[in-house]
Amino acid sequence: MKFISTSGHGYLRVTKKQLAKAQSAGFKPTSYSFYNDTCALLEEDVDCGNFLNFYYLGKTIPKFNTVYQNDINRNLYNRFVGKYNEVEM
Repeated sequence: MKFISTSGHGYLRVTKKQLAKAQSAGFKPTSYSFYNDTCALLEEDVDCGNFLNFYYLGKTIPKFNTVYQNDINRNLYNRFVGKYNEVEM
């Protein structure tokens, strides 16, 4: 897991496997997050915190790396369609 902070927003980057684990526990990303064939970018306001709660299920959440970059090329990602949509990746 890595937190990406841009000039306008922040996203938690998780692997396909990590996303699947959280989804199996009930996590449902909103349309403000993005995914591609290898990972998902979970927006910081809602999806990041919800994902961490479902992924760790009450266990202590470890620290993760933060990377600062100008922007994210969202053209390389798909948007989760509709609020609380599950996607098979």
